Amino acid sequence: MSRKAFVEKKAKEREEIREKVQELSKKRDAFIEDELKKRGSKDAFDEVVLQALHDQAAKKGIKFDDK
Repeated sequence: MSRKAFVEKKAKEREEIREKVQELSKKRDAFIEDELKKRGSKDAFDEVVLQALHDQAAKKGIKFDDK
C-alpha cells in the first residue's frame, strides 16, 4: 500500500469516526435533556444545594430574598 493510499484510508476512517461521534453526541444531548425534563427543576443539583444553603442559613438566623 502506498503512502498516499494509506493517508487517504486513514482520513476516511477519521471522517467516519467523527460522524459517529457527532451522532452519539446528539443522542447523548437528547437523552440528558429528556432526563432533566423528567426530573424537573426541584431535583436539579443546583436547586438541592441552594435549598441546603437556605436551610443552614435559616438555622443561623440569616434570611434570603426569594427571587
